[in-house]
Amino acid sequence: MATGSRMRTIWTVTTLAVTAGQAAVTVGAQTTETAIHGYLETNYSLNFNRPANRITAARGFDDRHSQLQLSNLAFEVTSIWSRVTFHTVLQAGETASVYYAAEPSSARNRWRHLQQATIAVQPSRKNDWRVEAGLFLSPIGPEGVAIKDNWNWSHSNLFYALPTYHLGVSTTYSAGQNHEVTVAVYNGWNNIEDNNKRPSVAARWQTHYGQTLKTSVLYFGGVERSTDAVEGQPRRDLLDLWAQWDCSDRLALLVHGDIGQEHNRFGTSAWSAAAVTARGRLADHWYLAA
Repeated sequence: MATGSRMRTIWTVTTLAVTAGQAAVTVGAQTTETAIHGYLETNYSLNFNRPANRITAARGFDDRHSQLQLSNLAFEVTSIWSRVTFHTVLQAGETASVYYAAEPSSARNRWRHLQQATIAVQPSRKNDWRVEAGLFLSPIGPEGVAIKDNWNWSHSNLFYALPTYHLGVSTTYSAGQNHEVTVAVYNGWNNIEDNNKRPSVAARWQTHYGQTLKTSVLYFGGVERSTDAVEGQPRRDLLDLWAQWDCSDRLALLVHGDIGQEHNRFGTSAWSAAAVTARGRLADHWYLAA
């Protein structure tokens, strides 16, 4: 829910996720498994300020006032061949139009219906090491593009201030079931086609303490301005932290915070922000979160 000094927004929403099919085929000693999934997201929003342009400011994928909106229709295919996994997600709707807003128009039109496309290889038979390349959803923060995977329908303001996707390569090592370390190199911050000659890097450490506490610490850094930017070629550094605590069978808490800075020709741009979310389980399959 979006709030402000003179604005209230009411959401009436529908989310539908479907598993269309799954099959396994054995060819010689190799086993191929293919799963097909999909989801549909729709919403209606009403802004009591009634903006003349029918746009609610400071929103991302759900900024249309007084109208039904097809947010996203996604089609997902995952295919596993031994220790190689292919993963592709196609999309259409308002989310697809906003998703590549930071890209040049030529790239935006070319890629907007592709949400994810990766290939992952597990070199070790222990499955404790994974190398992955392609177009990823951003690992920054606990929220993702797919509403069905989040606690709230409406994304937080932190989500819209952070990147949503990266193109690059990553390697992940799992130390048992409780610790996972990922190191990645990307074209940049929401860049399929890099706008400069310097890649960005990221490192993340995720932990699980039993079944009740999950934490994530992530660093992301690199030059994000284009080569002709008046700010020059400053380095942008971001520290992202979040923790999810399942207090009981009925209540869970999520805390998310970010600290970032960029030293450019005009001085230092620095920012920090935090979000706190609580979710209560009303019944077996019903939750209330805010």
